[in-house]
Parts: sequence; C-alpha cells; structure tokens
Amino acid sequence: SNIGLDGKIGSAAGGKWYGGVYGWGFSVVVPQTGALAHRSTVHLGLAGFMNAYLLTGDDRFLDPWRRQIDKIRVALETGGGRAVVPLRMYFKDALVKVEVGLCTGKKLYDRRDDLKKKAELREIDQEMKKRLG
Repeated sequence: SNIGLDGKIGSAAGGKWYGGVYGWGFSVVVPQTGALAHRSTVHLGLAGFMNAYLLTGDDRFLDPWRRQIDKIRVALETGGGRAVVPLRMYFKDALVKVEVGLCTGKKLYDRRDDLKKKAELREIDQEMKKRLG
C-alpha cells in the first residue's frame, strides 16, 4: 500500500501517488544467484491504482491505464500488420479475464526463410523414406 503513516496517499513512496508500482514490468539481478529475475508488477499497479481511485474518487489514478489502452488502440488503427492476440485466459465463476499482447507479423524475408527450411526438411524426410522403405 502507498498510504503513509500520516494517512496521505503517496507519502510512503516519496510523494509519488503511484507508489513505485508504475510500469509494466522490470528485471532485476538477484543478489544470491546473479541471475536476472523478470518480475511483472502489473497486478500490483492495478490494485494500487484502483484502491487509490476508490479511496479518493480522483480520475487521475485511472489515466495510466487509459493511456496504455489508447496506445494499443492507436497501434492497431495505424496498421503495420499488428494484431491483439489473447495470451492467457483466467476463469472465475462467470467472469473471464483475458491477458492480451500486441503482436507484429513476420517480415516477408522471415517467411521465405521458414518456407525454405520446411521444404528442405520435407525433402530430407522423403529421401529417408525412400532409403528405409
């Protein structure tokens, strides 16, 4: 929670109303292992923003989410082969939560490379069947 001992929102995080949970994800180095740990804080941000909105009724707590939705909408409208793709679905009673991702299709040269590899593998399989069969 980002409510300080004085009861003000943001006082626990140096006056930042978003409380240090703003952002879609971050990676940190785990001191014990030295490996990167990818930690998504989206769920913390959503809960923090919604709690602040419910406590104050101030619409500015919803602005980061609105801006993110607007960015996704603009990316889809401008074209460029982008699409919103469902990544995960969560079910709870009659509710469904869908995690979506903004994806870009393959470039033409990537598709050509993949088709060439598939054709080569198909030829190898056919030759193996001829020799063994």
